[in-house]
Amino acid sequence: MELRIVNPRVLLKNGCNPRRTKSSESDDALLQASVEKIGFLYPPIVRQHADGKFEIKDGSRRVRCAIGLKLKEILILVMDDDQDISSDSMRSLAANVARSPMQPVDMWRHMETLISQGWTVAAVASAFALTDRAIQQYLKLGQILPAMLEHMATGDMPNGNQLGIIASATQEEQEQGWKKAKPRKGHQADWQAISSCLVKTRFLAVDAKFGDDLATAYGIIWEEDLFASANTDSRSTSQTDAFLGAQLEWMRSMLPEKGIIVAADRYGQITLPKGAHRLWDGGTHPNEHTAWSICPRNGKVTSTRYYVLETARRSSPERADAGARVIRAPITQRGISQIGTYRTAALQQALKENLITDIMMIGLLLLAIAGNNVQIDSHYTGRRELLNRIAANGNLVQDAELLRAVAREILAETLSLEEGRTNSGAAAMLAGLALGADAYLPDMATEEFLPTLSKPALNALAEANEIIPGARAKDTRAAILSAFQGRVLIIPEARFTEPKIVTDRSLEDDGVSEIVEIGSDYHEDYDDTAAEAA
Repeated sequence: MELRIVNPRVLLKNGCNPRRTKSSESDDALLQASVEKIGFLYPPIVRQHADGKFEIKDGSRRVRCAIGLKLKEILILVMDDDQDISSDSMRSLAANVARSPMQPVDMWRHMETLISQGWTVAAVASAFALTDRAIQQYLKLGQILPAMLEHMATGDMPNGNQLGIIASATQEEQEQGWKKAKPRKGHQADWQAISSCLVKTRFLAVDAKFGDDLATAYGIIWEEDLFASANTDSRSTSQTDAFLGAQLEWMRSMLPEKGIIVAADRYGQITLPKGAHRLWDGGTHPNEHTAWSICPRNGKVTSTRYYVLETARRSSPERADAGARVIRAPITQRGISQIGTYRTAALQQALKENLITDIMMIGLLLLAIAGNNVQIDSHYTGRRELLNRIAANGNLVQDAELLRAVAREILAETLSLEEGRTNSGAAAMLAGLALGADAYLPDMATEEFLPTLSKPALNALAEANEIIPGARAKDTRAAILSAFQGRVLIIPEARFTEPKIVTDRSLEDDGVSEIVEIGSDYHEDYDDTAAEAA
């Protein structure tokens, strides 16, 4: 063969090129970057025709990249005239097929070699059309224990998560883990066991409330997870004691008025002070306090709102031994719970009987999905049955009436105003308001519900309905029951109303976040019998 210098634009395309499908833009970008930085590893091979023109036999992509780089001259190898022309097609196919892709382990190792020879990360990244982060990943993987690398080179590779854990450990830690779970010759490694013993407790930078000043003061060094998504803050630290110390110092400096710091158990659960009652989302109380804590599992700072009931000593000396008097809430916890049950039943009845347009149905479904009681990992016990009803032979049915009926059932199962974790919150209130569910609320002038109201609440209810309150709570209840015979009583607190927006400043550094308050201002369990006697 003869080596010559020509303008790449004069070369003719290969008439028997087996690659008819265009290569990807990323592959062309990689080759072009490599040619630009280090030139051709070997020149294209051409055959000279009788008219003196050159036809490419091997290296069409290289020539195309050279033209893309606007190179005026390139080296080519001209085949000898005595080489069999009939073998050109076989040579072209062999040049593309008889290649072995580079093993990942060899790639990792060679990246280290390039860096040791003086290549910068940016230069290597530019030569291979890769990001700096990708090159840093290769370098990190090249530092894996040699014995592990040798085993990986056989084709037995851990998954991405396991690979990241192994690469983040020190050589000494890797060696200990390899010794514990080293596979027998010819067997696959138990990468899960190996990576599990190398896992460290790490706290994320995104969970740190403290700033760079405290991080420096506590000597915290952030390590970036090169195998995490590039558009997220993947920094973390294994210096857990220092992290917790910095979090605690930040809490002490930022603790709001009426705030306390409490300890949390390993699961993040806290114990509030004696006599304290937790305020859940939507609840407010005039005597509200805040308890801050740190979860030892992830280092996160959490805020818990609670209140303490006000007490007042009786002024009469002869009754000083009667103790403190509890200021009773307008509605007891039992009453609030009953209202939640009433509302839920009314909402379900409205869903069953009311006319619901398709537009409203879509809106209701969106509200249901946004409910407080909906989680991605939640399990609806009847979902398999519903799936069987709306799917036939693996296809979604096109029966509009059936789909609407199933949608109603899903909404009835999802939207709830029961007390506890199943409460949908504002979503269910808005749905009930949209559906006119007030019309389905039950009569509350009953022996079961009225005792849940305090005496002032009963008196206010009686006066609002032009009923003369009695001297005792039981007398007022009896008067209300008598007045509402044949009529329906629905207290205002039980009706579906537009949720009121209040603000929560539980963590001052996080700014003001909006939460939704639903129902009465506050409530507390009490002894109905004792209250009746009073």
